[in-house]
Amino acid sequence: MAKIRFFESNSLKFKRLEDYTSLQNDDTRLYYDQEHIEIKVENYFQKIAHGEPLWFQFRTDYDPNIITVSLVKDDGTTASLTSSLVTTATLDTGLTQHELSLNVDSLTGNYHILVTFSQPLLPLATYQSEWFEVAATFEDHLLIEWIGQSETYPDGMIWDAETQKLWIYARLFTSFFGAKATVWEDSSYSLSLLKKQPLKFKKLEIDKVPDFIAEKLNIAFSHKPFYINNI
Repeated sequence: MAKIRFFESNSLKFKRLEDYTSLQNDDTRLYYDQEHIEIKVENYFQKIAHGEPLWFQFRTDYDPNIITVSLVKDDGTTASLTSSLVTTATLDTGLTQHELSLNVDSLTGNYHILVTFSQPLLPLATYQSEWFEVAATFEDHLLIEWIGQSETYPDGMIWDAETQKLWIYARLFTSFFGAKATVWEDSSYSLSLLKKQPLKFKKLEIDKVPDFIAEKLNIAFSHKPFYINNI
């Protein structure tokens, strides 16, 4: 059997480049940008700032010695990351779990990652990550941050409690709409206002993003706590 899975909670989304029907898997595939009436969702690169590690996990039954990882820049130049790939666990199902953590401080520009599985008698499989942009800082962007819980699943898969970060072109502002009121009703059903407390809301406004970025935001907001610019 040939099995590969890249986890939904990875900081990068991955998709198969070959016809995935030839491989038994439940991998993550990037959603194509969709065109709507008078609205087109443009290409959106995830942002990774200097000082933040790029981190992802996957599991497979391919031989760990034949898995190669490459960093590809938009000008076509490549660099090998295979030596940074670490085998973290052997699962009860016979699969092995792997992770890669990359320091991006020496990088600037647009990149994606290729992970290739090439083993005799098993299908060739190449996974490409979404594109991401690396820079020292990002102006007019907000940092969405969440911490996953460390879990061990029945098959032995271990999900590490890593901090995930996602920069989004958005704004966060405060609104004072509405109030919380306490009223008293007497025997004649007359209402008397006892106290009234104005409510303050934090509103997050995000421009159009592709489906796979919206999916990542949904994953982030499902964690307690999650942070927006450390708030």
